[in-house]
Amino acid sequence: SYLHLLMERKTSPNGVFGIKCHFHQYRSEFGLRTIPADLPNLKHILIKRRNRVRQAVSYAKAIQTNQWAITHRSTNDSPEYDFVQIKALLERIQQEERQWEGFFSNHNIQPLRLVYEEFSNDVLAAVSDCFTHLGLEVPADWQLPELTLKKQADALSDDWVQRFLEERGAV
Repeated sequence: SYLHLLMERKTSPNGVFGIKCHFHQYRSEFGLRTIPADLPNLKHILIKRRNRVRQAVSYAKAIQTNQWAITHRSTNDSPEYDFVQIKALLERIQQEERQWEGFFSNHNIQPLRLVYEEFSNDVLAAVSDCFTHLGLEVPADWQLPELTLKKQADALSDDWVQRFLEERGAV
């Protein structure tokens, strides 16, 4: 019922509804079945990061501060480096990637694949690729709106990445 309420409120005028979810969220809501009855014309867009250690560090900082976007207020201004937490989150990221790949393979789904490090440098090209994947034409007068998500990595992130790599023995 929550999904249907979201669809009512968040479907664009051209009939497009989109959600972002991690595999565990998808599995919790839908199980491992395909869901054409719930979401007709379903298309998948898979976003991956090449640098999964940076992703795990970002994840750890977000968990510790409850700051999932730059516009959210932090509930902890002093997050602390935690090798065990970052390692567990890295393993979770890798596991979820394998689960998505298995799901796509089992259901013969060909998602659009985007790489964070590439599309963050050329958002317009990535949006154009998404329009194409969804079978939509980019309106001639369309312009990229101001982005509401901003990169949150900082010197602390860099420090945590370096420390993690050193402790893991990768440097």
